[in-house]
Amino acid sequence: MRASRPHRGELVAEQVRDFKQLDVWRIAMHVVTLTYQMTRGLPDDERFGLTSQMRRTAVSMASNIAEGYGRGRRQEYIRFLQIARGAACELETQVLLCTQLQYSVQSEEILLQLKRWYQLMNRLLRSLETA
Repeated sequence: MRASRPHRGELVAEQVRDFKQLDVWRIAMHVVTLTYQMTRGLPDDERFGLTSQMRRTAVSMASNIAEGYGRGRRQEYIRFLQIARGAACELETQVLLCTQLQYSVQSEEILLQLKRWYQLMNRLLRSLETA
């Protein structure tokens, strides 16, 4: 069933009244936690480089979902969701870079959560764009 406010909802069984109910936001928040945990294992010389960038990018995912929801207009919501999707692509690239640079970090869980997040985000965007 589609939420009664399609510009603020996703395909859910119950009405979405708050962005914190959105699965894409919840997973994004989990990705933030995983990113902070992962970046603790990066070398000290990456503190102001990759560590900082990855953390800002992960926070951007969740923040843009919330901000877009709060704008109250479907087109703005879609635009902010697209920005969040771009941030997710950026974070995925940075996680893969950590692996390529042979930093000893656990990247599998973040990549798994991002894959799940992309699926939900793409479904949410399709539902909003066709509503």
